Amino acid sequence: MYVICRADLEMSPGKLAAQCGHAFTSAYEKALMQRPEVTGEYKGTGEGTKLVMYAKSLTTLVRAYRDLQKAELPHHLVIDRGHKVPPHFTGEPTVTALGVGPVYRDEVEVIMKRYTMIK
Repeated sequence: MYVICRADLEMSPGKLAAQCGHAFTSAYEKALMQRPEVTGEYKGTGEGTKLVMYAKSLTTLVRAYRDLQKAELPHHLVIDRGHKVPPHFTGEPTVTALGVGPVYRDEVEVIMKRYTMIK
């Protein structure tokens, strides 16, 4: 599984962890419905692999979202609503992350290579 988070929002470690949690959970729930066989394989491996990547901006995150839609792969766009954490979270809906999978690596390799791993 993968999560792509927006680097431009400069989220605190706690905020970033929460957004990743939302993205992983929601993408997994969608995958249970869309691709139960792949989800079963993923769950059967124990904890499964999870990678967190950065997108430079909303535009680059939306590009991955559209690519995943076209490929008909399970994904979930996380929109933070109503929270105030200045300067980027003003209470307005804010796209923060994109959860992907479970998927096979070769299904998303072309999409994911545009993003950098969080260190």
